[in-house]
Amino acid sequence: MAKRIEFIAPVESIRGNMSGRQNLVYAENDNKAFEAPQGQVNYARNYTPRFVGAKRASDGRKYFSVRTKNGVNLSAKSMKAMALLGGTGAIYAAIINSDTLRNGVEMVFRFLIDRTQQGLAGGIPVDTTFRQYVSGVVRRALESKAQVITFAGGAGVQPVNINNPWVYGGSGSEISIAQKVLVQFWLQLANSGIYFYVNSRKGIARIGQTFEEYTNTDINFIGLAPSKAIGDTLYIKLGEEFLITSTGNYIKDTDVINTNGRYTTTDIAPDA
Repeated sequence: MAKRIEFIAPVESIRGNMSGRQNLVYAENDNKAFEAPQGQVNYARNYTPRFVGAKRASDGRKYFSVRTKNGVNLSAKSMKAMALLGGTGAIYAAIINSDTLRNGVEMVFRFLIDRTQQGLAGGIPVDTTFRQYVSGVVRRALESKAQVITFAGGAGVQPVNINNPWVYGGSGSEISIAQKVLVQFWLQLANSGIYFYVNSRKGIARIGQTFEEYTNTDINFIGLAPSKAIGDTLYIKLGEEFLITSTGNYIKDTDVINTNGRYTTTDIAPDA
């Protein structure tokens, strides 16, 4: 039940969590919320009670409540929203950390503000912050799965084109984001993205991609590689071991990566 609360001067009111943030973990393996089981409400395993302050707009009454648990219900829609938020933040950070990209995007940003101040069409509101502008452009590009994220202002300013790290085929500038972030949001932001597993490691690929194609991409984080030919066949290896299916079949370079495929390795070479 909500309780009344009073403040002494000069504090008028406090809204929101009054007890500080927590680093919450969820099922099944003390994961972050994004990795909790889908289609059900999952409650944080380590949540401790929090005081939450509020102020009612109708009469100005100030009160507090005690929040005792925190749950998330993951759906495809909520996971897409979380991926867009996380992906946008990662790309914004990459732009800020690159002098060349940051300077180029800032020029476009200032150009668009100037257009509005001069009463010209095609600008952006003068109270737009740089972060708001960048995040808006990036989020729209991620949501549409565009190959290139473009910051453009029209004639008079050089556009900045950045490759979408989740979509193959861009012709713009490359950016560097954390491998963990790229993998985490792969299913939501990539075109036809899938996961597969080698021993305990998670790999990312695209539907219909062969192991040969995968080994020649920049998403080959696991480090798979074709072996020297045994007879007329190239087999896939991880280090010095051969990749096999759960039923013991050796993986050839022409095999297609299975969605959620589970592979292991063996040091026993296939017969020629």
